[in-house]
Amino acid sequence: IGWERLSDEFNIELALIEPHAAVCGHLVRSEEWETIAFDDVSVLFLKKGEHNAELRDRLTLKGFDPCTTREPGAILNDDRSNEENMIILDALKNLDEYYKEIGLDDRVLNLKRSIAVLEMRLGGEYIKDAVHELEGLTKVFEDDLLYYDYAVALVKYYDLREPSDERLQDKAMEFFKRSYELGFNKGLHGAGLLHFERGEYDKAITLLKEYEGLLLDNTDVDVYGKLGLACFEVDDSECALRYLERAVYIEPSIDLKARYHYTMGVIYLNFDENEKVLENFQAAVLLEPEFADAIMELSRNLVIMGHETKASVLKVFLTTQSQVNDALE
Repeated sequence: IGWERLSDEFNIELALIEPHAAVCGHLVRSEEWETIAFDDVSVLFLKKGEHNAELRDRLTLKGFDPCTTREPGAILNDDRSNEENMIILDALKNLDEYYKEIGLDDRVLNLKRSIAVLEMRLGGEYIKDAVHELEGLTKVFEDDLLYYDYAVALVKYYDLREPSDERLQDKAMEFFKRSYELGFNKGLHGAGLLHFERGEYDKAITLLKEYEGLLLDNTDVDVYGKLGLACFEVDDSECALRYLERAVYIEPSIDLKARYHYTMGVIYLNFDENEKVLENFQAAVLLEPEFADAIMELSRNLVIMGHETKASVLKVFLTTQSQVNDALE
């Protein structure tokens, strides 16, 4: 590769590279180079050698890729352990302290954002630190990914707070939408999911359908599942089936896939399409056996409401399922 030849030919030991340049990623993955610093416009690499081993050990950002800090979720989507993330977090904080000392504190948004996102990944008590860090940044920088990360941190912090504080969700909604207004489509997705969690299903459907229209592929599994469940909650069965049938094919979570099958079973029960009822309930119970209890409870409620015919379909299913389980045991 050209840059390797040049570095050998001219004995280059330091390389200052733009984060979006292809060579940046190559150097991060190289066994010959160590990442030692970065800011909003460049990444600094040091070529490995015995003469600089002590310097590299002190400054290394090993395990962290500063070339992707502007890519949505890049900092979170990895298999690092909490222990490894703690080491990286300490290294990033040391670098941040250095920038403060030399008066460049206002030029390292990506570094500070990276620190906060790693704190979100660590979870627990670190979430509060992430919220504090990101809140301060929003007062200095106008940035779409920053606003999105701040909204995500607020949602996570809301989930931890006892008692819960609705103002955190309100502020998260504000910053999801501000992120989208600055051009980050995922902000629309975040706002839609938050409306769903708050039980505001009509608003969730509106935003998630708008976000769906912006997708270039069908890989965003949250969209179809949440749209299907939201449509179910507002009694739009056709809409619910359309999205849930997509969701079950791409959803990796067994629990959610089972929930989608169960919900479709309920819808088909209302349509008296008994074959599809049994097909979906069987799939739900196969994925998550606890759904047998939900189906039994549904059968009892149908009897109470006078829907004996529908209840009988579920009783046949439950009896058959019990016989299968006995045979397996």
